[in-house]
Amino acid sequence: MRSHRGPHTTRSLLTVATTIALVLSACGGTSAPSPTPAATSTAGAAATATPKPAPDKVTFLTDFLLWGWHSPYFSAKAEGFFTEQNLDVTITAGKGSVDTGTQLGAGTAQFGLIDISTALLGISKGQDLKLIGVHLQSHPGGFLYIKERNSIKTWKDIEGKKIGGARGDAYLVALPGLMKANGSDPTKYTLVDIEAAATTGALIAGQVDAIPGSVMTAPPRADAAKKEGLTLERFSFADNGYKAVGFAIAANGKVIRDNPGLVQRFVNAWGKAMVWALANPDKAVANFLSANPEKNKDQETRSFNDSSSLIKGPASFFVFDPARVKVNVDFVNEQYQAGVKVDDVYTNQFVEKLPANYLQGKP
Repeated sequence: MRSHRGPHTTRSLLTVATTIALVLSACGGTSAPSPTPAATSTAGAAATATPKPAPDKVTFLTDFLLWGWHSPYFSAKAEGFFTEQNLDVTITAGKGSVDTGTQLGAGTAQFGLIDISTALLGISKGQDLKLIGVHLQSHPGGFLYIKERNSIKTWKDIEGKKIGGARGDAYLVALPGLMKANGSDPTKYTLVDIEAAATTGALIAGQVDAIPGSVMTAPPRADAAKKEGLTLERFSFADNGYKAVGFAIAANGKVIRDNPGLVQRFVNAWGKAMVWALANPDKAVANFLSANPEKNKDQETRSFNDSSSLIKGPASFFVFDPARVKVNVDFVNEQYQAGVKVDDVYTNQFVEKLPANYLQGKP
C-alpha cells in the first residue's frame, strides 16, 4: 500500500532536516571541503621540509698579524662566500707560522695560513695538520734592513748581525738552514727576541740590524722608515736560491679525517674569494679595511698588489706541484733531520674539485 504525505508532512520533514544541518554546522560536524591538490602539496612540503642546519663555526688563523694581502679572507666574509658554504668563520691574527702550526695541530683553530717549510717542521714533530691548498706559489720571505746603516746582499752578510723578531717567525725558523745551505755560518748572528708588532720600531730605532719581512709586509715599514729620513731595503730568500713554495692553507688533521665535507666547503669559499679578489683588488682591500679601519689604505693596497704576482704557480693556482713541494721537504729534511715524506704533508683532493676557471685564476 502506498503511503501518502500531504503538504504539512513535507514541510515538517524539511524543517527537521534544516534544523539538523544548522546544529551540525554549529558544532563542526559538517565535513570541510576537500583541499585542492596544490594545497595538499604545499602542506606536505611544509611538513617534510628539513630546516637548514646552523652554520659551522670555524676559526681561521693568519700567519702573522693582519695585512692587506689577507684581503681575500675578509672578502670571503664580506661578499658572503663563507655564508654560501654555510660557514661562520672567525679570522684571527696570527703570531707567526710556528704558533699557527701549533694551534692547528692542537685543534684550537681548524684552518690557517702558514709558511710551508715551517708546517713541515711541525709535522715532523707530530703536529696533526696537513696542507690543503697553496696561497703563494712563490716564497715571499726575506729580511728588511736600513740602507744607511747596513747592507745585506748575500747570506754571508747576515753573519755578525743582530736580527730582531719573534722566535716563532717562519723566516727565523728557516734562517739557520738557509744559511748552512748557502755556505754561511748560522752561529754568527744574534737573535733578539721581540714581539712581532714591535719589530719595525726596533729596526728604525737602531736596536737591531734587520727584521724578518716579506714583500707584502714591507710597504708600511718602508713608509715608517721614510718618515725618519731612512731607506728600507730587503734581502729576498727567493732571489738568493730558495726556490720553495711559499704559503699554504693548512687544516687540522682530525677535521680532514672526520669532516672532509667541511674542509671542501672552506676550500670552495676560499678559492672563490681568491679569484674574486684578484679581479676586484680595490673592493677586496676595501673589505679588509672595513674590518680593520685602523689600517692605511695605500699601504694595504700595496701589500695586496705585491702578493698578487706570487699567487700563480707554473701550471695553476692553488694546486700543489709535487716536485716543488719536494724542494721544501728536502730543505727541511736536510737542514733539520726531519724525516718527513712528501705524500704525508699535503693533499690536492680539495683544490682539484674547484671549478677549472678558478684554477686558472678566473672568477
